[in-house]
Amino acid sequence: MDQRVTFYTRSTATNTMGEKTFSFSEGDTRWATAEILSTYEGAENKEIRETQNVKFTMRYYGSATENMRLFWVQYIPVPSWPSQAGRYYDITSVQHDGRYKYTTIIGTYKD
Repeated sequence: MDQRVTFYTRSTATNTMGEKTFSFSEGDTRWATAEILSTYEGAENKEIRETQNVKFTMRYYGSATENMRLFWVQYIPVPSWPSQAGRYYDITSVQHDGRYKYTTIIGTYKD
């Protein structure tokens, strides 16, 4: 597990016009492995859009839910490569193994 991910918890509020607004607060940071499952780039409304699905595996983390998102800066252990900016991934799936050893999370990034 060589990647750091930070969880963000979503909270909902209603503004003065009666609209629901969402905000996120920073939570725990964990070590994980990250495996890019798919990347799609295409035109949408005359703009190039990217969608990426990543599988994160970490030691058991029972607090993870689909109402959270996580932040991941891809760590590349080659000093000559430029560092990449981090991305927020919406959590679309959380699975725990039967013995409470590992948690697997599928996250989706949409540009």
